Amino acid sequence: TPQAPSEVEFCDRMACREQCAPWEGSNFLRFDCFALPSAGSTGGAARASTLSGHITEPTLHVRVACRFPFGAALPTWLRAHLGEWPRPRMGPAPEPWQLELRELDGIFTHPLSVSLCPYRRQPRARRGIATCTRPLVGAGQQQQLLGDWLAYHKLIGVDHAFIYDGDGSVGAVLGNDGIAAPAAEVTHIGEFPRRFGRRLSGLYDSFWRKVGGNACVETLQVNHCLSLAKSAGYEWLVYVRGIDKFLHSDTEKRSPGFLARFLRRRPDNQSLFLLHRRDCGGVDAQLLQATSTSSTSASTSAPIAAVFAAFTGCEPREDAAGPGRDVSWVPAMRPGRALSTFPNYPVAHNASRPPFVHIRHMRAQHFVRAFEEGGVYGPRNYDNFDRTKGSHFTELDRGMSWAAPLVRPASAKK
Repeated sequence: TPQAPSEVEFCDRMACREQCAPWEGSNFLRFDCFALPSAGSTGGAARASTLSGHITEPTLHVRVACRFPFGAALPTWLRAHLGEWPRPRMGPAPEPWQLELRELDGIFTHPLSVSLCPYRRQPRARRGIATCTRPLVGAGQQQQLLGDWLAYHKLIGVDHAFIYDGDGSVGAVLGNDGIAAPAAEVTHIGEFPRRFGRRLSGLYDSFWRKVGGNACVETLQVNHCLSLAKSAGYEWLVYVRGIDKFLHSDTEKRSPGFLARFLRRRPDNQSLFLLHRRDCGGVDAQLLQATSTSSTSASTSAPIAAVFAAFTGCEPREDAAGPGRDVSWVPAMRPGRALSTFPNYPVAHNASRPPFVHIRHMRAQHFVRAFEEGGVYGPRNYDNFDRTKGSHFTELDRGMSWAAPLVRPASAKK
């Protein structure tokens, strides 16, 4: 509503989520979906679902799902090709499918018009794994980190990355200084919070200043990414979330494509699972020695190398996977089998609980000092304890070092 505040006082946990609600009572809205005669569709109606009832995540109440029966109500391109358009020699793109969302209790004065277009899918061989990030801010100050993150995850088997930002800054750096970002491998979604109107845009700005996070848009954003992954036809989506997290395994062969090999071995009935996050922030002793003659301190010199080579001191694996230690898990899912997802927990159609993968088999290495050179956008605030404190990092993990010369080949030749 126009009167709803877009600036909030500092809040904690549940209160933060409740402040994110787009408008009071939005979870009680009811809609019907109407398909208009277009794109070969005869038209028709279907009752919509708003995923009401997720009391801890009011932002999900604005996610509307329309379930049409397979038949004449669907556009010709969807009935004929099940989303596989375009194919060779199929000609120009078909016209969009026109829908209307009609609110049933008289709250809205006009229906909402929606145009659905066929997604230009990549060949099936390049639709294995997609990943995405929460909205970045000040990407120009994290250009090297973003480039390393993209290169590393491509190296281990990711086919496509959906990169979001909150301020338009990513578009200015993609393609610069060795950041490979061809359209077939990277999709950029710019200024994502601004797409939701004054209130959510303002709440996003307020939360970012106070806690260094994206609390009010992250649930909407991860479901937007899930919808893109479904439309694009990817077999797997891994929501790595931040560019300070890199996927890693102790048991997979340390070579290109290990993530793809790991996922190919997942049984068909394991469509959703969770990965633990492990903090790393101790500067590598070899790097420390190499930079000791520099006039700058080791902490500022460390990012000369990729973060996974610079910060090899990590918390014990058993601590990272311990009950109650952390809730910032990394969700992985087959997009077509996920009803929706939270930033740390995928939701199955049958409400089954996703299992955890053992932390040694696959995890997200969280480099808590990765943003140190990022200036104003670098600091992060953590809820329970100081994750950057050196005494936490009692285990040495150089298991990712094999990737360093492949992620930065130019540096390796020097």
